Amino acid sequence: MDKEIQVHGYDLTCHEVTMTRLIKLTDEQGNTILNVPMEMFAVRTFFRCLMESDIPGIPAHKMFLDVIEILGGKLQKVVIDELQKGVFFATLHLTKNDAGKITIKAEASDALAMAFRAPCYVYIRESVLATAKNDSKNRVHWYDPKDEETLKTVRAATQGELLLYPEEELSQLIEIAIDIEDYTLAAKLKKALQDKL
Repeated sequence: MDKEIQVHGYDLTCHEVTMTRLIKLTDEQGNTILNVPMEMFAVRTFFRCLMESDIPGIPAHKMFLDVIEILGGKLQKVVIDELQKGVFFATLHLTKNDAGKITIKAEASDALAMAFRAPCYVYIRESVLATAKNDSKNRVHWYDPKDEETLKTVRAATQGELLLYPEEELSQLIEIAIDIEDYTLAAKLKKALQDKL
């Protein structure tokens, strides 16, 4: 059975290596369960949906929730249940008095903005966590090998600074360096990993 793991907290953060914006989802103890990448343009909308803002306008996430409420529905829960090529997807579970239960698919970052605004329960399927951690094509930190900016910090790091990176992180970075045929960087990272072991 594909168990659903409940999320108890969230934070908007930035990955220290790639500078990717992430929604960090945490358990009851505050431990990170999953990092959901977020497009740069969506960060402002995310904040506007969750917080009272002086900026004129109505965020699309809030508008969608208002429409659901006007039509007699309610957002019950959001389940992050799919991962495709580095993009998380979620199912919004709605209830409506005269229509029973309704589900709608959305990108996870959009679904999370609505879930936190509603508010409602958020869950992650175990199978999604396994894929995020084990599939090299869907790395948990979502590097883009075509984007030089993603490895800028790593290339500039000294050997001493690289020793501060967790072993798993260094291993992922080595794979990426090889993927983009940057063998000089791969050698630098391998040395750092060997020095840690």
